[in-house]
This record gives sequence, C-alpha cells and structure tokens, in this order.
Amino acid sequence: MEGLRQRIWTRLRQTLWFQPALASALAGFWVVLAIIGGPLLSGMDDLPIPDKDTIVELLKMGGGSLLTIATVTLSVLMVVLNAAAGQASPRALPGLMSDRMTHRALAAFIGGFVYAVTGVVVLGLGRDGDGARLLIGAGGLLTLCLALYRMVLWFHHIADLLKLSSMIDRIFRTGDQAIETYRASPAYGLRLRPAAMPALSGPGLVPLYPRLTGHLRLIDVARLAGTAEAHRLSVIICHRPGTAMHPQKPMAMIRTHDGRPIDDALRDILIGCFDIGRDRTEEQDPLLCLELLCETACRALSPGINDPETAIICLDRLESLLTGLVARPADADAPADTERLGPGAAHVVLPPLPLDLVLDRALMRIARCGADAVEVSCHLLQVLEAIVRNAQNEADADVARAAAIRAHAHAAAALATVHDRDRADTALAAIP
Repeated sequence: MEGLRQRIWTRLRQTLWFQPALASALAGFWVVLAIIGGPLLSGMDDLPIPDKDTIVELLKMGGGSLLTIATVTLSVLMVVLNAAAGQASPRALPGLMSDRMTHRALAAFIGGFVYAVTGVVVLGLGRDGDGARLLIGAGGLLTLCLALYRMVLWFHHIADLLKLSSMIDRIFRTGDQAIETYRASPAYGLRLRPAAMPALSGPGLVPLYPRLTGHLRLIDVARLAGTAEAHRLSVIICHRPGTAMHPQKPMAMIRTHDGRPIDDALRDILIGCFDIGRDRTEEQDPLLCLELLCETACRALSPGINDPETAIICLDRLESLLTGLVARPADADAPADTERLGPGAAHVVLPPLPLDLVLDRALMRIARCGADAVEVSCHLLQVLEAIVRNAQNEADADVARAAAIRAHAHAAAALATVHDRDRADTALAAIP
C-alpha cells in the first residue's frame, strides 16, 4: 500500500490542477479564519483598520487582474507545449506539463482570484468586523504581492523554456536521474533474471495478463514482493517498464510453491502491482529520456528543419549518459533487497536491460536519419568511441564496436563524396 500511495501522490503532484486547487482551498480557509479570529483583534485600537469599501475595491481589482493573468498563462502554456511537440518530441509534453514553476504561478493566480471572490462575498454579507476586515485586507495584499512575485519569475522561466536547448537540458537532467536510479538498483530491489533461466513457459507457470492497453509505466515492487511472500509465489516479470502492453500480452509468469491454483482475488492483487497507462514515465524507464533525445535529434535532421547542430547537441548529451552507464555499470548479480522489500523480493525476477538494446534505442535511429550528414555520422562514431574507451568490461565494449560498424555502414551507403566517406572511415578506425 505504501508504494501505491507514493505512486498516487507522485501522479497527483504532476497534474496541472492540483496546486491551483490546493491554493484555492487555502484562500478560502484564510477567509474563514478571518471571520472566526477577527473578533479576537477587535479590541486592539492601535492597529490600523482598513475601510470596508477600500478592501472591496482592492479585492475586485486584484481578482479581475489575476483571472486575466491566469487565462493568459494557460494560453502561453499551450503555445509552449505546441512548440515542444514540434521542436523536441510530443512525448516530452508530460514532463513540461509537470513543470513546478508553472504550477506555482497558476496556483498563485487562481488562488488569488478565489480569495478575492470569497472576500468580497463575505464582506458583502456583513461579516465586516474590524478584526475580520484587517485580516482579509492583509491577506489580499499578501496574495497580490505573491502573485506579482510569481508572475515575474514565470515570465523569465517561460522565455527560457521556449528555447530548444532548455528542452534538451530538461530531458537530459531527467534521464541522468533515471539512469542513476537504474545504476543503483537495476532490478529496483528485485532480482535480475539470469541469462541461464529457461524460457517463460513450462509446467506450473501461469501467465498474468493486463486488463488495459497502454505502456507498463511502473511496477510496485514493494507490493509485488509482499504478495509473493504472503502467498508463496515465484514471479517472473516478462517486460521492463516502458514496454507497450495489451490484454493478450503477458506481464508476468506466476508459479505457486505449493502447486495450488491462482484465484481471481489473488490475480487482481497481482495485476494491481503493475501500472498500465497511456504515457511512459521515467521513474523505472531509463530508456525513455534516451529515446526522447534521439527523437529530438532525428526531428532536427528531418528535411523540413535540417538542423544538424541540434542533433550534435543531442549526441553530446547522449554521450554523457551512455558513457556514465558503461563507466559505472549496474551490478547484474546484485541480490534482492530483502531488507527493504521483505523475503518475497528474492522470488521476483525482472528482465535485464541489455546494452545493445540501449544503444539501438539511443543512437541507431540517428545513424539512419543523419547518415548523409558527415558531421553527424562522425560525431556519432565519436560517441561510440567514447563508450568503448569508458567501458569497464569487454562485453560492453564489443557491443559498442558492433554498433559503430552498423552506424558506419549507414554513413558509407549515404555519403556522396569520397572525402566524406574517408572522414567516416577515419572516425571508425579511431575506435580501439
């Protein structure tokens, strides 16, 4: 249940409406507090008590202005999202929609409007004692100052957000965190499935199918390990988060230790451990941000845009992520984290994330789309050279060498001049 609550809380914080709704509730609470606590201040003659009409005019002016600003903010946000979809990738939109600065700005504007409306209504009903007027007026001034502060910050933030380099850096930072999480625990506390494990079929194995079509976004490893321990199960997860799922594609294979069948109640619990949704998330999906950088580079290389420099910037970010991945590789033999997840974690296995799949998703599409641009092809081969030089084991280096040979083949077939092909040959020969 703890993992489920954490998942719901994380999704809630990323929604566009949560912080404005919370700010609106706090605004209404302050007005109610002013009504209740106002009489306690009525005997303090040395406090400056504002006039009722002055407060009403202040709230009307501030509320109308904040509503207009909130409307403009949403319009500008739609422009930013449209620009991101066109310049980077449509799949980068969830990350932009969860931008905290925008959430806080909207919360200040909408919360201030709700406060103004509530204050005008309360004062119009005759709840205008000296203490109440003082608290409502002070709250109005505080709300306007906060909204002005958020507006100035947001103007600078949104101008920076419109730059493609800012979008690329945002994707890079998110990917760096996801890869760091993966490196620390490649199975997220479970066991990695060894290469010698038999095929996902056999006597006693029962497939577990999802009820929805979408992407496997998250696995509640704590709940799954607890269920495996409580019901004496062995769970072989078939796919890592980020995989497209449908009701005919098994998520996992289940085996009971005592051979008893899996009833519908237990099946519902197991299905609930897998979060299937429309959009992928980066929490347990290190491939997502690598693919987003790859898509951004390919979009820049399209004939309608023809911006190889942006593709090279994306390759630089990919080099940083991929060399870090092979320089400090995840421990494939790490035991299950039974101390945190319980003994059941040792009976749940997750498939590994092979480097050839990582390089294919991150680089090979750029190799195809940028094959006729010698600068892009040579830079991609230099990225693979850096991966080979930083790899801590020879198997990873061999995978990178094989990827370099494939990338060079694309370039050799597409480059038109002998000089460009010689440059690609030189870049390939530099790989140790």
